[in-house]
Amino acid sequence: EMCNPETLEDAYVVAECLTDTQRNCYTNTFKPSKKLDDGGKKEDQRE
Repeated sequence: EMCNPETLEDAYVVAECLTDTQRNCYTNTFKPSKKLDDGGKKEDQRE
């Protein structure tokens, strides 16, 4: 899980984005991923 290429790539993209446009890119890059991840977990917890 820790050595997932997708996770590493995401982290690299985020790091590069943070250098380019700290907040804008960070939100745009994480919003879709977090919504899918947190969305499902939040719905489960709410029930």
